[in-house]
Amino acid sequence: MADVCALRGLLHPPAFQIGTRPVPSGSAWLAQNDDVAKRVAEKRRMLGSMPREAVFMARDDTLAAQGNVRELISRVPGANPLAANDDLLPPLLAASMQVTDDLVIMRECADGWRLVAASLFAPSYWSLAEKFDRPLDVIHAPVPGFGTGERKAVLVNRMFSSLPRDVILERRNWSLHGDGGLFKPKTDAHNVLCDTPSAVQLGALFVRREYQTVRRLDVAGDILFTIRVTMHRLRDVKADRAEGVALADAIGSLDERERAYKGIGKSAAALAAYLNAG
Repeated sequence: MADVCALRGLLHPPAFQIGTRPVPSGSAWLAQNDDVAKRVAEKRRMLGSMPREAVFMARDDTLAAQGNVRELISRVPGANPLAANDDLLPPLLAASMQVTDDLVIMRECADGWRLVAASLFAPSYWSLAEKFDRPLDVIHAPVPGFGTGERKAVLVNRMFSSLPRDVILERRNWSLHGDGGLFKPKTDAHNVLCDTPSAVQLGALFVRREYQTVRRLDVAGDILFTIRVTMHRLRDVKADRAEGVALADAIGSLDERERAYKGIGKSAAALAAYLNAG
């Protein structure tokens, strides 16, 4: 089964744009590929080797919403079979043992949409503890253009509030990393490059691609936000001319603040030149 992240032309959208669209008609929501068993095994290993709070947190009043998510995930094409003792886990955590994706529940509160439950095994330079039960504006505060009161923050909150039950939205995101690890709960800047990196250093970087979906649950009008992460060597992205040029264009569109947030800094020109080279 083809990985939904392998859709050409959509892997490297302009950064810091909301960029959602309805999941194409006929596409199966969260369809899994052959890597699901391996990824779930890694989730189980992580769950057994670190405090549960590092990868799962939930408010007590989210059990019904978690159950709704578990029921939805059970119907995902190619979902991994549950283990016998998964019934002992909170429903959202059990559901995450069937898919590669991370699962986040958002709830509309008096101060906006809050992250009220999450099974998060692949954070990108943030931790669940710092974002749990916080409003979207606070969660997105470090992201250029998405701070409290800024236009994009207002639009995201409005999009969540107006999302119909019969519509599933998707979007994609990308970032650069120094290694291929998925669990990155750091809060410091990425800073994966020096100002004048060599071609060898550039090729060894990893492009982190995130495929995200947003859909409304049947419980309390909550929103389920899913995140699927894949990692790819930059030299492999460059080898596909269309993908390499698309990523170079996306990097070229960043302003100074956005480059700093992405950890690219003064190396943006070198990255774009590397990707555009034949």
